[in-house]
Amino acid sequence: LETSGALPIEAVDPRVIRVVDLKPPGSGELMRNRYENLACLAPHDQVKCVIADRRDYDWARSMLDRYGLARRVEVPFFSGRGSARAF
Repeated sequence: LETSGALPIEAVDPRVIRVVDLKPPGSGELMRNRYENLACLAPHDQVKCVIADRRDYDWARSMLDRYGLARRVEVPFFSGRGSARAF
């Protein structure tokens, strides 16, 4: 189940693989992030980041560190052109 990250996921059956978008500043949707969703993630879930520029990349890396995401779930980074790199 993929969500924009703007809706709560705690009621989703934990057997479902959840892909939560983490919106960086360049998306123009930073204020829509529900950071409380990050505490609900299971090891089979993902956090997806679409990166527009170096500022977005640096922000996303700081979120990985702040919430310990890289140790808990897969976090693919996508460029605006659709290529991906998982960290």
